[in-house]
Amino acid sequence: MCVSSVEQVPVDSYTIPLSQAEILQEGSDVTLVAWGTQIHVLREVANMAQEKLGVSCEVIDLRTILPWDTETVCKVTSTPTVTSIRPATVM
Repeated sequence: MCVSSVEQVPVDSYTIPLSQAEILQEGSDVTLVAWGTQIHVLREVANMAQEKLGVSCEVIDLRTILPWDTETVCKVTSTPTVTSIRPATVM
């Protein structure tokens, strides 16, 4: 299975700090946590949940999984439910 996405990429050099997650979308009902290409899936899911169910989703991009930002996920999370999404393994 191959997943691709198209997104704007900075022209100049840039760095992404290791173990520092990014909160992409604030929400109050559920927190969705993922990394890599699954972030694009989560953004679509969050938008659908809001439009069709009225569910407000917080979306967190871990950016790195080792080390991962436990402080952001555990401390900043203001919703009662946290769901982690990862790519499926096909054998």
